[in-house]
Amino acid sequence: MAKVFTLLRRREGWSQVEFSDYWSSTHREHALDLARAGFFSGYVQNHLLAPPLDSAWPVADGIPEIWVPSIDSLAEIAASEVYRQGAEPDEANFTDGNIRSYIHAEGGSQGARQWPSPSAAGAHIRYMAFVQGHVPASVIEVAMPAGGVGVVDIFNTLSASDGETPCLVISGFCESIATAQNILKELVGKLLATASAELIGAGVYDAKTVVDPQTGQW
Repeated sequence: MAKVFTLLRRREGWSQVEFSDYWSSTHREHALDLARAGFFSGYVQNHLLAPPLDSAWPVADGIPEIWVPSIDSLAEIAASEVYRQGAEPDEANFTDGNIRSYIHAEGGSQGARQWPSPSAAGAHIRYMAFVQGHVPASVIEVAMPAGGVGVVDIFNTLSASDGETPCLVISGFCESIATAQNILKELVGKLLATASAELIGAGVYDAKTVVDPQTGQW
């Protein structure tokens, strides 16, 4: 099993609301076509909830996650007619085309339990940070919220563009936007103070399950 995180930015001239509305309706149906064809067993849309606390932070307007049988199956998806005639051309309708993906293979998690469905976690507010380079254990500890719902995941991924560049994905569910922002602020502050770490993206998101990774149902 493998999971793919993709960082999306909205189309130029579009508001966050327009981007989210299109992604959660029109593009969602194209993604479901892929699920119905058996290409993936889980799909979660993470919609940006609030602007970053610091305007210098890179931030994605949306982060889709898909669960696939293996890394090799990604090539099958890309070559499929259902993708090439549906989801692929539709991406240009609501994104800026600058799409970056990171792949996590099963067994590559670091000090975290398996990622659950947001509904199983009992929350949908989620902070997410993507970091390249070495991340000290002291930074990881910040991601463990005392006041959240206790669901934290840390994944080692590789950039899909070259298959080599590592990226650490840190995420957690919280009971409020304020709690998520506070954790993210401290987390990113420590990350930026680490010379060996580069922040690729960070934000607070609304995690919406489209295809439940626990059951494969939509």
